[in-house]
Amino acid sequence: MRLREQAIRAAETVLTQCLDLPVGAEIVVFGDEMTIDVAGILAQVAVKLELEPILTYFTRQMQMDLGGKELAPALDTVLKDAAAALICLNDTPECFLFRDNVRQTAWNAGCRVAHMPGINQSTLLLADVDYEALSAQCEMLALALAKGRQLEITSWDHKGNEHCLQTTLQPWMRLPIISDGLIQKRAWGNVPSGETYIAPPEGLTEGTIVINGSIQGYQIGPGEEVILRFHKGRLVEWSPHKSPATKHLQRTEIDFARSQGDQNWSNLAEIGLGANPRVRELTGNPLLDEKKYGSVHIALGNNIDMGGEVQSCIHCSMVCLSPKVSIDGKTVIKGDKIVLKSQDWCEDYREIRPPEAWGSDLCIKHTATGTHVDGQGRLKRLWDTSSGRVCSVSVGNDETARMAANIYQLLQRRRHSITTVRELTYPRRRIALPQLLQLIYVLKLYGLVKIHNGKV
Repeated sequence: MRLREQAIRAAETVLTQCLDLPVGAEIVVFGDEMTIDVAGILAQVAVKLELEPILTYFTRQMQMDLGGKELAPALDTVLKDAAAALICLNDTPECFLFRDNVRQTAWNAGCRVAHMPGINQSTLLLADVDYEALSAQCEMLALALAKGRQLEITSWDHKGNEHCLQTTLQPWMRLPIISDGLIQKRAWGNVPSGETYIAPPEGLTEGTIVINGSIQGYQIGPGEEVILRFHKGRLVEWSPHKSPATKHLQRTEIDFARSQGDQNWSNLAEIGLGANPRVRELTGNPLLDEKKYGSVHIALGNNIDMGGEVQSCIHCSMVCLSPKVSIDGKTVIKGDKIVLKSQDWCEDYREIRPPEAWGSDLCIKHTATGTHVDGQGRLKRLWDTSSGRVCSVSVGNDETARMAANIYQLLQRRRHSITTVRELTYPRRRIALPQLLQLIYVLKLYGLVKIHNGKV
């Protein structure tokens, strides 16, 4: 199949699966002289799918001149009437302010926003994936990051020396973000996508990591890796100093941040796990490289937009290939493959052993944490992200999630009142007390109930 034919099929996937647009939906496609080919393909396919596209063209020079200025009122009105916006603008730093302003304006207008900086026909193909499988993989990675307490990344330099980076996680407090390319209403996301990432708690990372894949704007060659050492969540050493990759990092990121008087550039801002099987080659473009299946990436600097607490003038992503990633001692990634096991993270309530002190007099109350019961009757825990996306994970395995949904809905009907377990057993005679206590313990693990009589 020729490249253009493959790109047309990928464009159909973006419009029908990533954005899930119904017939007749209005969409706005932004393009420039560097991306007009793909922007045109998306608009062409939109017509074929009986959508109503508006193709909007801004030259690079126009983007640099406009910067972060407000968009024309007429365009703002168009976005408010549109169901989706596809931002196919170039990815050069000089045009960042304009591109980011378009993204923010479209998001504020209520559009589903597909952010596709620097897109071309080859990279568009990376969006043509099995989204059901990708979403399930990203959700499972998120469950491990949300529940885990200790994350460890093991990597090796070209001489075979082992390096270890360890960070403490905060279960159900600092939450991960699922980026699976499925863009919800009033949300934005990068396309192509396929990763789960988290802003690790500040000041709690120690050790070293080998960056042997890419640095923002640079593809690392054999033997050129950079070894980074962190102490209390800050980068304190980077070597070898003569490596071209190290020089690139120093010149483009570290020196620039220092010239701006930035004191926060050395913050470990992000740890991400790549899950897109279509991303096979690295390019130096972090929006693509960090999605590579079985890779891990970290970033320096800013993490405000992903739930962190550090503001910086840089966000520098760097990819580590062939790592071993473990969470609470359970291997998640090994040898460029995602190897986490669902049974390690999805509880079976029948195997739970609640505290012996728990009994029918146990007092509980549901929390204000977001939940949802899906089409299969499974209880899912929800949380919002800064992108407007709602992330979710199943509360235990399928059977546990279905049973937990019944119990949690009973608690919700009691509004804000504290309930004893004895009161729950009456309307649900089919659930014996031991099983009920097991399910309540699972709900507690996910932060969905609180114990109120001091028995833990």
